[in-house]
Amino acid sequence: MTYFILEIIFFLSLGVMIFMAISKLPTIDFSFVDDQDAQESKRKKNLFLSKLISSIDQKAIDLWEKFLRKTKLFVIKLDSLVSKKIESAKRIQSMVKKEEDHIFRKLDQEKLETEEEKISDKDENGDKI
Repeated sequence: MTYFILEIIFFLSLGVMIFMAISKLPTIDFSFVDDQDAQESKRKKNLFLSKLISSIDQKAIDLWEKFLRKTKLFVIKLDSLVSKKIESAKRIQSMVKKEEDHIFRKLDQEKLETEEEKISDKDENGDKI
């Protein structure tokens, strides 16, 4: 019976030691084993990532330049359209103003003529002014 109790204590202590070793296993650094391989794989990863990032960066720059060129073209076309509309409005306004001046001159001349006719009719009839 004492051998049985000693065996149980022995296997329990062995189990506790294995459990403690396994729980500390993730914190153990194995860099001394694969230090050179790990550094080389990290360099390859960094090189791949840097190439990937630079290609994405270049594509983003190209897209941004294309967007800016198209925006500039749109703004220039819009400016041209607005300038044409302004010139058209100025031309129409000047034509209307000339017609108004012309109409007012005609009306003024007609008024003067009618007044002159009235005055001349009165003078012919002998009326005194």
